[in-house]
Amino acid sequence: MPGSRDPTLGAPPARRLRVLPSTLPEHAAAEPEAPEESPAPARRLEALLMIYVRDPLLHPVLLVALFHAAALLVPAVLGGLRDRTGGAMGALFLFVAGTGLLVRDDARGGGPGPVSLLLGGIWLAAAGLSWIAHFYGLF
Repeated sequence: MPGSRDPTLGAPPARRLRVLPSTLPEHAAAEPEAPEESPAPARRLEALLMIYVRDPLLHPVLLVALFHAAALLVPAVLGGLRDRTGGAMGALFLFVAGTGLLVRDDARGGGPGPVSLLLGGIWLAAAGLSWIAHFYGLF
């Protein structure tokens, strides 16, 4: 169609009109946005955990995940407390330190939250499973 062509299309770059958004009045007064900080690991874990806590149909999934996490702790607990092997003591130290960091981050919100309760449940289940494994000589 004649007349519908952009007159600046074939013009040299100096003749093209470019308006940067930062030069417009509504953008000039606005302060630059600060980059968003990533939430603490406890907050990310809490967001993931609350999906399973709110939906009653997912409670069995949460319970199975809790006992699987506890079952992963059992060799470290037994090896670290009963046999005193170096690798198991190191693993137990890392598990306790990681738990402490997550509980500290969770408690900054004004008291123990769901992450602290979950970790407490995992450690209680791990202690119970470790006692059963020791009692029956499974490890």
